[in-house]
Parts: sequence; structure tokens; C-alpha cells
Amino acid sequence: MKKLFAVIATLVVTAFAFNAKAQLSGIEGMPPYKLGITVGMNMPWLSGSGEVSVAGSDLHTNTYTGAYKMTTGFQAGINFMFDPSVWMSVPFTPFVRVEAKYSMKGSESKISYLNHVQEESISTHYVEMPVHFGCAWFINDDISLMAETGPYVAFGFSGTCKITQDGVKKPTAGVFDGILNGNRFDLGWGVQASAMIAKNYQVHVAYDYGFININKHFLQNRNLSVGFTWFFESLFE
Repeated sequence: MKKLFAVIATLVVTAFAFNAKAQLSGIEGMPPYKLGITVGMNMPWLSGSGEVSVAGSDLHTNTYTGAYKMTTGFQAGINFMFDPSVWMSVPFTPFVRVEAKYSMKGSESKISYLNHVQEESISTHYVEMPVHFGCAWFINDDISLMAETGPYVAFGFSGTCKITQDGVKKPTAGVFDGILNGNRFDLGWGVQASAMIAKNYQVHVAYDYGFININKHFLQNRNLSVGFTWFFESLFE
């Protein structure tokens, strides 16, 4: 928890510091931008209904199958978004959005192998940076609709796996340094749809598809999220 609070505090302080600096810069010709804070709810899961070889007590190779289910998590971070149309002539309003955030992911599963039933609850914690490219469509002075897509990179700084085998709880194990032989680095692609209200408040729905196997076998991150962003500055004005 101390690591989580430290990450969130750093993001918030950075946002306010950068915003104050940008407001005082007064650079002529600086492109319109928005800087804000985002909070949201994650609904992550791991892709991983499949088979992986495990060594049984008889030393023969066996397999297990597992269905990984959606769970819930949290995200918080800072957003920097700017309008590059000042450098081009286009009939629409493009934007680029870069975000730095904490994101809690994971999954739950029920695995059968040999004559055993094993339940797992996986929780992972990432520092994540999406870079999205999108367009905005103005409905009226108070509402704009936005769509965007782009890659993300992430680093897993903490993760736990709680295991219950045949109804007996096992010691909690690490995801990145233990039971899953986990890969801390993640890379994926995301899409997001949102509505900007009164030019400074945004509600959004997003989906992220991870490309990297986090346990070096077949488990990949998937995440559906909903969130809210409060922007300090007004973009596109």
C-alpha cells in the first residue's frame, strides 16, 4: 500500500507542478493543450483459457485448464492532451493524448489438474503510459464527442497470487518474483470513447488489449475501464 500511495502522490504533485509552469510560460504560438487528473474503475481479466504443461507427482507431463474471470481494480493518473491542428489545415479537430497512471489489474480463476481443484486470485499493479491519437466532434458549446486509439507500455512493480487448493489456503505468492514467473513489462493497444462536458470534464470508456504473456506461458492482460478526468486547461480554444 505504501508503494501505491507514493505512486499516486507523485502523479498528483507532478500534474500541479507542470500545470503551474505551463500557465506561467506564456510562450507565443504554444499549441492549445489540456492537463488534468484522471480516476477510474478497472474491470480487468487475463486471457488464458488454455493448457500448460505441469509435472505431476509421477513425473509424467500433465496438463491443466483454467478459465480466467473478470475482477475489479482502480486507476489514477495525469493526462496531457494537445491539439496539433495549429500546425496543419484539416477539416476536423485531431488531438494527441499522453497519460501516466497507476493501474491495478488481475483476474480470478478456477483450475483443474490431476485430481486437484485450485482457485487463484491474481492482483497486479502497474505504472502505465498510453499514447493515443484521436479526433473530436463538437455537438454544441458544452458537449464534444471524442474517439482515440494507440499503444501503451507498462511496468509491473507489484503483484500477488492468492491460492486455495482443494479448499485449503496456500501462502500468498508473488506474481513477478514467484509463482507465475512473471514478466514485469507489458505492451498493448487501447481504444477509448469519451464525452467532453463544459470543455473541462470528460467521462470515458476504454478497452486495452495486452500483447505480452505476463507469466511467460499464455496469460495476457485485458482491461475494460470507465473513468472521469478533470482538466485544468481548455483545449481547442
